[in-house]
Amino acid sequence: MKDSTSTAFFKLPTSWSLFDEGQILNSDLVTLSPQSQQSVAQALWMVAFDANGTPSLTHVLSAGSQQPAGFAQVRPLGSQERDTFSLSTIRNALFNVDGTSGTSSSVEVISTSDVVLSGGFHGLRVEYNVPEGTDYLTVNQIGVVDPQTRTLYLFAIGCEAHCYLDNQDAIDQVANSWTVKEPT
Repeated sequence: MKDSTSTAFFKLPTSWSLFDEGQILNSDLVTLSPQSQQSVAQALWMVAFDANGTPSLTHVLSAGSQQPAGFAQVRPLGSQERDTFSLSTIRNALFNVDGTSGTSSSVEVISTSDVVLSGGFHGLRVEYNVPEGTDYLTVNQIGVVDPQTRTLYLFAIGCEAHCYLDNQDAIDQVANSWTVKEPT
């Protein structure tokens, strides 16, 4: 799967299901006005995926998901966002991982590493557990920005913590296939 400019792509097992941007924007998970949906659709590329035999967008980054699921997006950063953008911004793109949103975080960071790609793209890869009731969602998240900090490339895959451990090889294979390169 790749974005329309072929700058970001990843590989999924053929048995996994893919949801395109239209399906995501028209789902019950996204509550935007038609004008906002149109604006969002023009501003970014977004796909979601699910390994479950009965695929659903509700499985994406949910502690209830018993099979790996996730999403990828490429989105431009606004001028105000660019001014304050940092590795912490990437780390907290989906969940309050380090408590920088003003509330304490109960997220458990498993691992973190810098990502440096050719062409000056740079960012962070972080694995973490998010408590949801008595369950835990384990997430493998990769975020990078271009050298000018104009575009965020974000990828995340995860499932319930036991599912994550049981599917670690497949999850790592998909996450490691996430590639970002300079536009040609």
